[in-house]
Formats: sequence, structure tokens, C-alpha cells
Amino acid sequence: MPIDWAVLARQLALILVPLILSWIRLPPELAQMISGPMVEVLAGAILVGGTALVGWVIYLGQRREKPAVKIAETAELPGVKRIVVADPGMAVEVPSLKVTT
Repeated sequence: MPIDWAVLARQLALILVPLILSWIRLPPELAQMISGPMVEVLAGAILVGGTALVGWVIYLGQRREKPAVKIAETAELPGVKRIVVADPGMAVEVPSLKVTT
């Protein structure tokens, strides 16, 4: 299966943006308002939450980019009567009677 460069670029951006943001320090005024150990707890919570969000977005992107999922979603549309695919294996993967070879 060839690499979809647009998907790969989105996924890399989803990984690199939070990493870059994690390197940015809190402004001194904000750090002074929060007591010492709380700054580390807050930074850790933001990093864990951001990582979980990025992981969820990547999961959804991967699920959406699978051809069988796209074909199944298209087959569910009311205006679609039949979808013909060239690969018999793909027709078996899609759980719809509208998909044939």
C-alpha cells in the first residue's frame, strides 16, 4: 500500500506541535502565582492530556483513511445503489450487500 503523504504530514504535525509547545516555559508571572510543585503537576497534566488528544486524533485519522471504511460509509448513503470494486477481497471486507466485484 503506498504512503499517503497528506495523512503522514497531518500525523507528524499532530506529534510535533505538542512537543514544541511542551518546550515552551510558563511565563514567570504565571509561575509565581502557582506554588512550586503545582507548576510541575500542571505541566505534566497538560502534556499527558495533549498526548492523549493527539493519540485519539491519529486513531480517528487512521480509521477514516482505510479504504474499506470509506467504501462502507459510502455504501450506507441512501443515494448509492451499488458499488463495484476490482478486488474480491475488498468486497468481502466491506459488510454491505451493495458492494460487489
